[in-house]
Amino acid sequence: MKNINFKVKKANTFYKKLIGFMFKKEINHGLLFYNTRSIHTFFCFKNLTIIMLDKNFKVLHLFLNTPKNKIILGKKNVYYTLELPHNININIKEGDIINLTNLEK
Repeated sequence: MKNINFKVKKANTFYKKLIGFMFKKEINHGLLFYNTRSIHTFFCFKNLTIIMLDKNFKVLHLFLNTPKNKIILGKKNVYYTLELPHNININIKEGDIINLTNLEK
């Protein structure tokens, strides 16, 4: 199990899911989207690292340094989508199970 020791907030309301990191000039935390299989980076000012996970937090897809104006479509079994700043230092690969040690409650 790999730990991600970075502050992560839950995108658990309609507004938080709708806005995400759009129009943000500074990103100092991650966002965890529930029951979300696809996202876009339109109106994002910074590149993102996008991690798509199953219900057990197994990494299914990993998109590093994703630029703005992209659409990311996940395959079946994607349950969580984690968005992080592109410059975060993580050492994970597809197939790893992650533990979010600093998930906002």
